[in-house]
Amino acid sequence: MRFAFKAGQIVWPGLVILIALITGCGSSDGPDPAPQVRALSSDPSRVTGGNVLIEVTLDGATKDGKVKVTSGAKDFSDSFKPTDSNRRYLGLVEGLPEGASTLEIQAVSNSGQTSATSSLKVINHPSSGPVFAGAKETPYICTLSENGMGQALDANCSAQTEISYRYWASNGTFKTLSPDSPLPDDVTTTRTSEGKTVNFIVRLERGTLNRGIYQIAFLHQPGSALPDPWTSTNEWNRRLRYNFGGGCGGGHTQGTFETTVGGVTYSLATVLDKTALARGYAVATSSLNVGQVNCNSVVGAETLAIVKEYFIKRFGQPVWTVGKGGSGGAVQQFEIAQGYPGLLDGISPDSSFPTMMEAATMFSDCKLLRTYMTSGEAAGWTEEQKRAVSGYATWTTCNGLGVGLGNSMVNASSCDPRLPSGFAFNAVSNPAGVRCALADVFLNVYGLDPATQVARRPLDNVGVQYGLIALKNGDISVDQFLNLNEKIGGFDLNGSVQRQRHVGDTQALKTAYDTGRVLVGVNLDAVPMISSRTYNDKAGDLHDRTRDFQIRAKLDDRFGNHENHVLLIAAPGSPSGSAEMLNMQLIEMEKWLDAIAADASADGLAQKVKRHKPVTAQDTCWRPDGSKVTEPASFESTGTCNSLYKPYLDPRSAAGAPLAETALKCQRKPVDVTSYGVAFSADQAVRLSAVFPEGVCDYTKPGVEQNAPTRFWASF
Repeated sequence: MRFAFKAGQIVWPGLVILIALITGCGSSDGPDPAPQVRALSSDPSRVTGGNVLIEVTLDGATKDGKVKVTSGAKDFSDSFKPTDSNRRYLGLVEGLPEGASTLEIQAVSNSGQTSATSSLKVINHPSSGPVFAGAKETPYICTLSENGMGQALDANCSAQTEISYRYWASNGTFKTLSPDSPLPDDVTTTRTSEGKTVNFIVRLERGTLNRGIYQIAFLHQPGSALPDPWTSTNEWNRRLRYNFGGGCGGGHTQGTFETTVGGVTYSLATVLDKTALARGYAVATSSLNVGQVNCNSVVGAETLAIVKEYFIKRFGQPVWTVGKGGSGGAVQQFEIAQGYPGLLDGISPDSSFPTMMEAATMFSDCKLLRTYMTSGEAAGWTEEQKRAVSGYATWTTCNGLGVGLGNSMVNASSCDPRLPSGFAFNAVSNPAGVRCALADVFLNVYGLDPATQVARRPLDNVGVQYGLIALKNGDISVDQFLNLNEKIGGFDLNGSVQRQRHVGDTQALKTAYDTGRVLVGVNLDAVPMISSRTYNDKAGDLHDRTRDFQIRAKLDDRFGNHENHVLLIAAPGSPSGSAEMLNMQLIEMEKWLDAIAADASADGLAQKVKRHKPVTAQDTCWRPDGSKVTEPASFESTGTCNSLYKPYLDPRSAAGAPLAETALKCQRKPVDVTSYGVAFSADQAVRLSAVFPEGVCDYTKPGVEQNAPTRFWASF
């Protein structure tokens, strides 16, 4: 029943009392609208650890009331507290059983009036996983003691959570801080992005999630309240940076955050990220987001999802989350942004590659080229001819890949040395052992070939004309071109070089495209991207500059533009240029994401990304003397930056593939001896047809099974 009175009507006191009584008893027109409910910490189908952070927004006559949240006989109502207004409540629902539960949510006014009921189905998984990445690798080697965390508590390599403190000292280093002692005299202060000056003291937490070792760090004064979902602190600026580590390893281990090469120890990923922490960011990472430890990007996405969920439930929802990391750490950012949208709001890749499967294609080509060049077949080849066929700035790059990543990515015996003796695959002594090639690392994604009982592999080189550009440019002779392609061969299932070319598995190719294991750019227009690198192409570094242009070509192919992609590059050994480059990457991304977060319009995210790109976020290079040049970057540019830092090719683009290199396996066309621009004798023409009996790559067509991803947030 509703009462409405026109202006000038008299309302009797008794009637007012009657109205109040009726209102207090509830309306005969039915209950108020049901509250709006959403899970903040994760998608409700991907809850872990038995708890989930829920937001309830009230409306109607019950908007000033409280919330009632139940699941069966359990009542979680006392967990819900108002935030910035009494219309919005947050509550951490705890004690959920594994599997599905349904939460019932009502609003209750101060007078007892109730709203309609909302329901939310949540599916809870163990915090040790799996959630969507599929069955876990076995065997799995715990490394807690190696990381100074004692012995594993269970088969999931779990450990007690540890809290410690560091401070940025006046000598420019992080030092350990005892939280119960007076502050040392050399403690410094920092000014956050929100303009707050605080002691530069960092709370460092580490523990285990998804069987990996996670780390979380942010500014915090010992003894003061921590941030939580309801309250903020002066120190944390409510921004989260997630750091990814490089490399590509064979899995089966919990791993570490450091590696030692030639007696020198390098950090693969760290949360003691001075620049970000100084501005008030929280910084997080996990050992399973270090590519050298875990090269499976789906496991990496799952780990990020679990760590981020834990962070939100413990400390509160960040305004945005940005990725940061180089090489294999860049790969993870691109694959996650494309296939698992929403986990990262922006990415800051360094020394970029698109995806690991695409990197494996060019790297493994180098293994074949090196085998050929060192076999005696290449007698008389000059270093420049070898370089031209490889495409890189120097033959040293491809030659090194032939014994490094190009070998390990296809070699089934390339397992982590932590695996106990006798566990790893060996074609002769242990053919039933653990296989650690890249396809094996992605076993959950690509599946097992029932005929061979080996992981399906999308790798393919049928129809590839190695050295095609060098032949057309006159760098190598027709006989050299023919001999190379006659003898180049391919890989058997164990990664050994064989006479035949290797053939990509059709189902693996389809899965690679469907699930985003190949970068085609889908979803990337809704993500700000600022990439940085130092130029080391001529020093034989596998992190060549052309990968940035490869990724940009994919964006252009997909969207017709690359407005949300910014490229930064500096000279090696130029401290001032490199420092300014990394600072620009941080600050421009911060401005960009803050503006997007403040945009309350109903426009799509891709529109907001383009609209709020800072005018100062432009392609830039730094000369060796540290001076800056701002100009549009492209592979074909004749500007200053390309004259300083020339981009080159790789084995596939040197074989005629387009810059985007999106085809893992090419479609083919008949051999046409007249299309090469050089003369073939009759005998040479016969040899050419014999080398490519099914035709040569036709790069005017999409690759075999090439398509845009269709399975976002794919579960395996």
